[in-house]
Formats: sequence, C-alpha cells, structure tokens
Amino acid sequence: MYQVQVKRLAAFIFASGIAAVSVQAEERAQGLTLTPMLGFSGYDMVDANVKEAAHYALGVGYQLSSPLSVELAYQKSPTETGYGTDLDVEQLRADLMYDFMHSSKLRPYLVAGLGQQSYKNDDFADEHNDFGNLGAGVKFDVHPKVALRGDVRANHDFNESHNSYTANLGVQFFFGKTSSPKPMAVAAVAPADADKDGVKDEFDQCANTPAGTKVDVNGCALAVDSDGDGVVDTADKCPDTKAGAKVDADGCYLMITEDKEATLHVKFAHDSDEIVEGHDSLQKVADFMRSYPTADITIAGHSDSRGDAAYNQKLSQKRADAVRTILINDFGVDGTRVTSVGYGEEQPIASNDTEEGRKQNRRVTASVKAQVETIKQ
Repeated sequence: MYQVQVKRLAAFIFASGIAAVSVQAEERAQGLTLTPMLGFSGYDMVDANVKEAAHYALGVGYQLSSPLSVELAYQKSPTETGYGTDLDVEQLRADLMYDFMHSSKLRPYLVAGLGQQSYKNDDFADEHNDFGNLGAGVKFDVHPKVALRGDVRANHDFNESHNSYTANLGVQFFFGKTSSPKPMAVAAVAPADADKDGVKDEFDQCANTPAGTKVDVNGCALAVDSDGDGVVDTADKCPDTKAGAKVDADGCYLMITEDKEATLHVKFAHDSDEIVEGHDSLQKVADFMRSYPTADITIAGHSDSRGDAAYNQKLSQKRADAVRTILINDFGVDGTRVTSVGYGEEQPIASNDTEEGRKQNRRVTASVKAQVETIKQ
C-alpha cells in the first residue's frame, strides 16, 4: 500500500513540474520559512522488519535571494517492527534546496541533505545513526506568502547501510518581504509605412511607390522631371541626361551608329619599297587607329607587271611590310593591329602598257573602319 501511495505522489510531483509555466515575473523573495508536513515512510530494514507508516515533520528554513534555500527539519514516524514491538523513527536533518523556474508560481526543486536518524524502542537501547537524503519536489504558490509543497526522497543510513523512502506533503509559510511584480515592458509600435515613402499606410492612397520616389501628402508620386528630358523621375532610368538630348521611353539617350573610315594610299618608285607619294595618308591612318583602339588594319602591297611575277609578289610584300614598319615605329601603332599582305601584279588599277598606268599600280593601299555610337541630338 505504501509503495502505491508513494508512486502516486511522485507521479503528481513529476507531472506538476513538467506542466510548470511562468505566471508573473517578480524579484526573488528573501526571508524565513516554516513548513509543517505529513507523509509516508518505508524501510528496507529486513533484519528488523520495520513496517511502513505515516510520519509528521516540521521544517524551519531560510529562502536566499538566489534559487537556493536552506532548511532544518524534524521528522517522526511512529511505527512497529515485524515482531510486534513499537518503534519510533526520528530524523533531524539539514537540507539544501534548489528551485527551478524561481519566477513562476509552480516551481520544481531538488533537495539534498545530511542528518541523524534515531530508532527508539522500549526493548532495546536507542540507536542513533548518520544518514543522507536526496529527492525532488514541487512548490505551488497559493499566496505571495503561502505555498503548497510536496516531495519524494531516498534516505541512506551510513552506519547500518539501510535505505528508507519518504513522501511528503506540506504547507510552506513565508516570513519576509516580497516584491511586487515587475511591469511587462510594452514596445511602442510605430504606425506602418510599408513603401517607406513617409506617408503612413492608413493615409497612403498610392501604396507600393518605388523607393526614393517623391510623393505628395496622399503618398502618390509627384510628376517631377529633374533632368528635363520629358520623362518623369518615377519612370526615368537615366535621370542625368543632358537637356535637349533625344531620349527613349525610359529617359535614356537615343543612340545612333556611325561608320568611320580612313584610307591609306602610297606610291613607290620602280623596283623599290621607297615611298614617293602619300606620306600624309600615313598620318591620317595612325590618328584614326589611336582614336578607335578596337580597329585593325590590313595593308595591301601591289606592283606593276614588269619583271617576273614571283619577283613582283615579293616586291609587293616588301612594300606592305615597309608601310607596316613606319606605322609601328614612326607613329606608335600597336603591331598586333597591323597586318601586311603582298599581292604582286595580280590586282592592277590601271594599264601596265603605259608609264602612268604602271606608276598607279606600284602602290600600297589600306582601309580601316570603326563603328561609333553617338548621342542623337
């Protein structure tokens, strides 16, 4: 019977601890406590065959400002042995308790202590043994100065190596100062402004205006055209266009593509790679390539038809190479952008039957082009 009662009490205490929730926050109290208790005790003293019995106890303690408290308790259990003789089991113990969830009305706790346990019987001399106890319990505040308390404990007799088990229920009275609950801080809630335009949602007639948009008192975009291009700022993707420039629907410049070109045409003496005409065109081509650094050029060398064709091809290559060298060395053009090719006598532009025609055919030509985007005015 005793074991069933202890188990039920232990189950109640455990369930109460699991269900504990914070009710109100207050500072930890500090002061004296007085706790009368009733309970059951059971023993494993096989040799003496001590029966389980009810007991009563009184504890006097002090609640520290921390979760810890100390208590000095006296407990007496009038019982009897299996031989039919009366036996009084008394305890005098000092306990240390640790409260969990100290700011809640329902507070689980652990308890541990040391003391002396006495066995008193009319048939033999009193016996006094040292013992220790360890247990767990729960407190429930019914008033700032009154709490219900229950725990279960295991006790060990150090002298006889006996064990006993107790379950306690009591009322704890508190004598000290309790502080009033701390008021819960309530954070101020600012009026909502979802689109961050400075007009609160309850007054905003144009919700979700783009970030940075200038709005009126109703939260609607102002028809502002800061750069004067005819596109309002809220739709202008290029807000810094120059006044008077042509722009598209997004407020960005309208661009036009233009082809730029420079030509090279130099002439050479008969059977020579010496330039006799066209030095000015070398300067123009060099300036063009500096202005448009992505443009490349191919220099084409030619000859008249006098002499062997193979010889003329080599001569035309020498003429193209000579022009390439001048562009690189004299005008600083990047050599990786200049290619030279000799065509010999294969591409005449005049008759080789006359001196004037042959003079025209002894040439180097080139054309360099670039595409340029410019703003449409």
